[in-house]
Amino acid sequence: MNALSKGPRPTAQALYERLFTCSPDAIIVVDREGRILEANPQVEALFGYSCGELLGGSVEILIPERLRTAHVEHRKDYSRQPHMRPMGSALQLYGSRKNGSEFPVDIVLSPLETEDGLLVLAVIRDITERKRLEQEMRELVLTDNLTGLGNYRRL
Repeated sequence: MNALSKGPRPTAQALYERLFTCSPDAIIVVDREGRILEANPQVEALFGYSCGELLGGSVEILIPERLRTAHVEHRKDYSRQPHMRPMGSALQLYGSRKNGSEFPVDIVLSPLETEDGLLVLAVIRDITERKRLEQEMRELVLTDNLTGLGNYRRL
Protein backbone atom coordinates (compact mmCIF):
# COMPACT_ATOMS: atom_id res chain seq x y z
CA MET A 1 0.00 0.00 0.00
CA ASN A 2 1.49 3.37 -0.94
CA ALA A 3 0.98 6.81 0.56
CA LEU A 4 -1.37 7.85 -2.21
CA SER A 5 -3.81 4.98 -1.56
CA LYS A 6 -4.46 5.97 2.09
CA GLY A 7 -7.59 8.01 2.63
CA PRO A 8 -9.46 9.87 -0.08
CA ARG A 9 -7.77 10.01 -3.45
CA PRO A 10 -6.19 13.42 -4.14
CA THR A 11 -7.53 15.46 -7.02
CA ALA A 12 -5.44 15.53 -10.17
CA GLN A 13 -4.56 19.18 -9.45
CA ALA A 14 -3.39 18.35 -5.91
CA LEU A 15 -1.37 15.41 -7.19
CA TYR A 16 0.34 17.51 -9.88
CA GLU A 17 1.13 20.23 -7.36
CA ARG A 18 2.67 17.66 -5.03
CA LEU A 19 4.73 16.10 -7.81
CA PHE A 20 5.93 19.57 -8.88
CA THR A 21 6.91 20.44 -5.32
CA CYS A 22 8.51 17.08 -4.46
CA SER A 23 10.49 16.55 -7.65
CA PRO A 24 14.21 16.01 -6.98
CA ASP A 25 14.98 18.22 -9.99
CA ALA A 26 14.51 21.96 -10.34
CA ILE A 27 11.45 22.75 -12.47
CA ILE A 28 10.39 26.06 -13.96
CA VAL A 29 7.56 27.06 -16.27
CA VAL A 30 8.34 29.89 -18.68
CA ASP A 31 6.10 31.79 -21.11
CA ARG A 32 6.93 32.73 -24.71
CA GLU A 33 8.60 35.98 -23.58
CA GLY A 34 10.89 34.13 -21.17
CA ARG A 35 9.09 35.14 -17.97
CA ILE A 36 9.18 32.62 -15.14
CA LEU A 37 5.60 31.71 -14.19
CA GLU A 38 6.28 28.85 -11.77
CA ALA A 39 9.31 27.50 -9.92
CA ASN A 40 9.54 24.61 -7.49
CA PRO A 41 11.53 24.65 -4.21
CA GLN A 42 14.49 22.88 -5.84
CA VAL A 43 14.99 25.95 -8.06
CA GLU A 44 15.47 27.99 -4.90
CA ALA A 45 17.94 25.46 -3.49
CA LEU A 46 19.91 25.11 -6.74
CA PHE A 47 20.10 28.74 -7.83
CA GLY A 48 19.85 30.57 -4.48
CA TYR A 49 16.94 32.82 -5.46
CA SER A 50 13.60 32.81 -3.66
CA CYS A 51 10.52 32.11 -5.76
CA GLY A 52 9.47 35.71 -5.08
CA GLU A 53 12.65 36.94 -6.77
CA LEU A 54 12.10 34.69 -9.79
CA LEU A 55 8.37 34.73 -10.54
CA GLY A 56 7.56 37.24 -13.26
CA GLY A 57 11.24 37.80 -13.97
CA SER A 58 13.28 36.77 -16.98
CA VAL A 59 14.59 33.22 -17.20
CA GLU A 60 17.91 34.72 -18.29
CA ILE A 61 18.65 35.48 -14.62
CA LEU A 62 19.47 31.76 -14.31
CA ILE A 63 21.91 31.87 -17.25
CA PRO A 64 25.53 33.02 -16.89
CA GLU A 65 25.85 36.62 -17.99
CA ARG A 66 28.30 35.72 -20.78
CA LEU A 67 25.62 33.47 -22.37
CA ARG A 68 22.47 35.55 -21.88
CA THR A 69 22.38 37.28 -25.27
CA ALA A 70 22.78 33.96 -27.08
CA HIS A 71 20.14 32.38 -24.82
CA VAL A 72 17.56 35.01 -25.82
CA GLU A 73 18.10 34.04 -29.47
CA HIS A 74 17.94 30.31 -28.69
CA ARG A 75 14.70 30.88 -26.76
CA LYS A 76 13.16 32.76 -29.69
CA ASP A 77 14.19 29.99 -32.11
CA TYR A 78 12.74 27.37 -29.78
CA SER A 79 9.40 29.17 -29.54
CA ARG A 80 9.12 29.14 -33.36
CA GLN A 81 9.55 25.35 -33.44
CA PRO A 82 8.94 23.98 -29.95
CA HIS A 83 9.87 20.34 -29.39
CA MET A 84 10.74 18.02 -26.55
CA ARG A 85 14.47 18.10 -25.88
CA PRO A 86 15.88 15.43 -23.55
CA MET A 87 18.69 15.94 -21.06
CA GLY A 88 22.25 15.66 -22.21
CA SER A 89 21.46 15.96 -25.91
CA ALA A 90 22.71 19.47 -26.54
CA LEU A 91 25.76 21.62 -25.96
CA GLN A 92 27.34 21.92 -22.56
CA LEU A 93 24.88 24.08 -20.63
CA TYR A 94 25.53 26.18 -17.54
CA GLY A 95 23.42 27.73 -14.83
CA SER A 96 24.27 30.76 -12.75
CA ARG A 97 23.57 31.03 -9.04
CA LYS A 98 22.52 34.23 -7.31
CA ASN A 99 26.11 34.62 -6.06
CA GLY A 100 27.36 34.55 -9.68
CA SER A 101 28.95 31.10 -9.58
CA GLU A 102 28.40 28.90 -12.62
CA PHE A 103 27.72 25.17 -12.70
CA PRO A 104 27.05 22.61 -15.45
CA VAL A 105 23.43 21.56 -15.96
CA ASP A 106 21.34 19.24 -18.07
CA ILE A 107 17.98 20.63 -19.08
CA VAL A 108 14.87 18.95 -20.48
CA LEU A 109 12.57 21.31 -22.35
CA SER A 110 8.99 20.36 -22.97
CA PRO A 111 6.52 22.64 -24.79
CA LEU A 112 2.99 23.00 -23.49
CA GLU A 113 0.33 24.64 -25.64
CA THR A 114 -2.31 26.36 -23.51
CA GLU A 115 -5.23 28.63 -24.32
CA ASP A 116 -2.99 31.51 -23.19
CA GLY A 117 -0.22 30.48 -25.59
CA LEU A 118 2.98 28.46 -25.50
CA LEU A 119 4.53 27.62 -22.15
CA VAL A 120 7.77 25.72 -21.70
CA LEU A 121 8.43 23.33 -18.85
CA ALA A 122 12.14 23.14 -18.04
CA VAL A 123 13.54 20.43 -15.79
CA ILE A 124 17.04 21.37 -14.62
CA ARG A 125 19.60 19.04 -13.07
CA ASP A 126 22.98 20.01 -11.61
CA ILE A 127 25.59 17.70 -13.17
CA THR A 128 28.66 19.03 -11.35
CA GLU A 129 29.40 15.69 -9.69
CA ARG A 130 28.95 13.77 -12.93
CA LYS A 131 31.37 16.10 -14.73
CA ARG A 132 33.90 15.74 -11.90
CA LEU A 133 33.72 11.95 -12.12
CA GLU A 134 34.08 12.03 -15.92
CA GLN A 135 37.22 14.17 -15.59
CA GLU A 136 38.60 11.84 -12.91
CA MET A 137 38.03 8.80 -15.16
CA ARG A 138 39.65 10.59 -18.09
CA GLU A 139 42.74 11.28 -15.98
CA LEU A 140 42.87 7.67 -14.79
CA VAL A 141 42.81 6.42 -18.37
CA LEU A 142 45.55 8.81 -19.52
CA THR A 143 47.88 8.72 -16.52
CA ASP A 144 50.30 6.09 -15.27
CA ASN A 145 49.26 5.05 -11.75
CA LEU A 146 52.80 4.63 -10.48
CA THR A 147 54.51 7.77 -11.81
CA GLY A 148 51.55 10.10 -12.33
CA LEU A 149 52.92 10.89 -15.79
CA GLY A 150 51.02 10.59 -19.04
CA ASN A 151 50.81 7.02 -20.33
CA TYR A 152 50.89 5.67 -23.87
CA ARG A 153 47.22 6.69 -24.42
CA ARG A 154 48.11 10.32 -23.85
CA LEU A 155 50.49 10.16 -26.82
